[in-house]
Amino acid sequence: MGLDLNLLVSLDALLHERSVTRAAQRLGLSQPTLSTALARLRRHFDDELLARTGNAYELTALGERLAENTTQALMWSGPGEENPPGRGPARAPPPRNTDGGGGPPPPARPP
Repeated sequence: MGLDLNLLVSLDALLHERSVTRAAQRLGLSQPTLSTALARLRRHFDDELLARTGNAYELTALGERLAENTTQALMWSGPGEENPPGRGPARAPPPRNTDGGGGPPPPARPP
């Protein structure tokens, strides 16, 4: 099974920040959301990736190898300048209706 690009963005931030809180801030996400992403990544790779040592996180051997490649992988897989690595979700959200309904905008009416 492949890795969701949103998780790759989270992985890149986690590996480079070495802090769930700082990575969450970098991505504009909550700390619990990023903790959930880290748990999914740990299951996917069957590795801790970040191991707590006292008050800090240290990268595992696999985490070190992945850190060398995640930013480049994001550049290859992303849409380019529209979404630089570590600056938001891997996919743009759908357009929102401004009437407060939260869904996609209604279809345009014919003239």
